[in-house]
Amino acid sequence: MSTTEIRTRSSSSMSVFRKFLNRPKKTDPHTLALFYHANEDTQRLETQLAKMKRSGREAQMKVKEMMRLLRQSQQALMDIVMQCIEEAVPESERASRDFRVKYPDDLMMETLNGGLWQSAEILSSGQSIVNRGEQSSEIRPLSRHVIAAIGVVRETLMSQALVNLDSYSPHTRDVLCWFDHVWTEYECRYMFFVC
Repeated sequence: MSTTEIRTRSSSSMSVFRKFLNRPKKTDPHTLALFYHANEDTQRLETQLAKMKRSGREAQMKVKEMMRLLRQSQQALMDIVMQCIEEAVPESERASRDFRVKYPDDLMMETLNGGLWQSAEILSSGQSIVNRGEQSSEIRPLSRHVIAAIGVVRETLMSQALVNLDSYSPHTRDVLCWFDHVWTEYECRYMFFVC
């Protein structure tokens, strides 16, 4: 084994150890601690669902139940991300959501963000919105961008949660502001198509 391999393994082991030591407690009320644990739950469900699909144990009821739990977890996670945006990004820098006044009242529900995440996953995988094939093709590049942005914001907030729960770094604020604008653009365009 070379010295480089030993250093890499040692560095990786130290990183895992550092992550374990800095991990926020489940009882910590800080928004970033809530995010950390919600993200861990979502990742666990994503991994379990992927294993079920790969192993061929695709019993319909198990998969449906796992999908339901994953959607709930994604909704909770996205709610916390939005709370982080409210805490970290000044209102003057946040994306305008004035377009929401055009939504029917039944669309402004508590599960809107989770539904948007799910629609972005569906569209980015190449599927279409029912009876809206042309519009699906139009919004597909943005949906792929949103899925990538969700990955970036999750990674950034996980790193922030391991370093400092009391405040947001300038980098984290920038990522949250950028994500807010990407997410809002997707929400506006997607809702325009389905309403």
